[in-house]
Amino acid sequence: GYEPGQELWSCVAYVAVPMDEQHHEICHSCLRFISSQPYRCSGCNYARFCSTKCMIAHRRLHNEECKSLGFLQSNRFIGKTDIPDGERSDPGNSAYVSKVSGDLMLLLTRVLATKKLQHERKQLRVIGERRTSGGVRSVKLKAVSSVKHKEFLELPIHPAGQIADVVKPIKQFVESRILPIVQTELYQEVEADEMTSLIVRAIMHSRTLYTKEGYESGCKGIYLPLAYIQHSCEPNCHVNFGQNGKISLRCIRSVSPGEQLTISLVNPAQILGPRRKSLENVGVKRCMCSRCSREEKDSQKPLFLCGKCGSPLAVVPDQASNSSVFENSDVDHRTDYRCSKCATPYAHSDIKDTETRFEEDFEQCSELATNGEFDRSIKLLKQILVQNSWRNIDSSSSLILHSLHPGRMSVNRLLLSLCKATQNVSETAQAARNIVDILEELCTPPCSSLAMAFFDLGSALSMSSNNDEVESAVQSLKRAEAIRSILSGSDHELTRHIRKMVISLENKKTSQQTKKQKKKKGKKGKGKRR
Repeated sequence: GYEPGQELWSCVAYVAVPMDEQHHEICHSCLRFISSQPYRCSGCNYARFCSTKCMIAHRRLHNEECKSLGFLQSNRFIGKTDIPDGERSDPGNSAYVSKVSGDLMLLLTRVLATKKLQHERKQLRVIGERRTSGGVRSVKLKAVSSVKHKEFLELPIHPAGQIADVVKPIKQFVESRILPIVQTELYQEVEADEMTSLIVRAIMHSRTLYTKEGYESGCKGIYLPLAYIQHSCEPNCHVNFGQNGKISLRCIRSVSPGEQLTISLVNPAQILGPRRKSLENVGVKRCMCSRCSREEKDSQKPLFLCGKCGSPLAVVPDQASNSSVFENSDVDHRTDYRCSKCATPYAHSDIKDTETRFEEDFEQCSELATNGEFDRSIKLLKQILVQNSWRNIDSSSSLILHSLHPGRMSVNRLLLSLCKATQNVSETAQAARNIVDILEELCTPPCSSLAMAFFDLGSALSMSSNNDEVESAVQSLKRAEAIRSILSGSDHELTRHIRKMVISLENKKTSQQTKKQKKKKGKKGKGKRR
């Protein structure tokens, strides 16, 4: 078995490219943001590099794709971020075809160039001579196997047998748009069926790369081992990103022998509705893991509480057959609710009006924050979170947002960012505490969002002069350190930073206690002298 925090394996990306929207800011070789004036390839006028060293290191691979990148850019497949997806792809095809643009075309070009380069190296069986300053030196060129491309072609296309819906529109797009337009040697050597297979696998198995600090790096890559690890919203493993696209797989809980390894393809710190929408974007239509099944059983109630007593609402028994999942908002208009404690009645129109007013108020808060009116936005956000924030048109009672309502998390996150900007310590701590409570109620597995929530709470409480709050800050930071060490290891930069904060707070607390003890001893000594 494996213990939490144990690293199982590590690997590099089969292919990794900068995203199309940020290709001019990221080096195409080392995949880092370019801090100075970039070096641009004069052949394709598309690829950028941070130094001549990266240009030389990437030259052999870039020579294979240089002409194709220039052709794709001149034909508006890549490099034109202001062009809508509908102009880049056939508008008559499905949603998958709209993804065959920009990032996917870059991945496809890199895969074809890598395949050709591996094939050429496999054919090398030459022992040549090279002249040096010391004379003539014999050099042997060793062959490099193309087994990685064979593994890429053998990757599973899609779970649950949903292959036909994906392959057919993409094949039409390849035959009607890509092959007739992209007249380069790299593309013309591939048949339509093989190119369709490459695009589908690139769509299904491409992943966004992250930095060591947990932020998006603006790149996408394909990792062959991850394609065989299934998704779960309650995973037992976590993918940790390192430098230059290197990843490692770490356990986040104990894994017994024979247990299947799982990872989360989306942020697990989401409730059922938003989480499923995120999964649809990565090709998983309906997840039925243990967590989704458990949350789906509790999804037959609205995400609002009674405005009088704060108890959850229940469906009226004779209308129960007309109710549906609360997150889909497709509830029958005849469905009525009542409080499970005080039996206050609520019509479906009351809930619908409350939901509409919440969306309007939240949009107003976002606009105020964008315009720099932080105080007004904070005041309105606090009204949204408290009782009696809305009044329904057809009811004298108000409704309160349930803690599992997706809007409540959005409100608290916006409130946290605004309170940080205004340096309001007490409000920042309260917003951070609300986020932690919501994530714990969701039974969120160890993830970056959970570690960041505890870190924000500890950072806010550490600014207080109250000893109890400082002690709570130490406990929150220790919790964040434990989660981060499981996800990234004890030597990770963020883990070390949190550990330093804990040590400084503990030293501060010890010094305060020492001063208090000295004051007490001084008072006792004065009393004895008298």
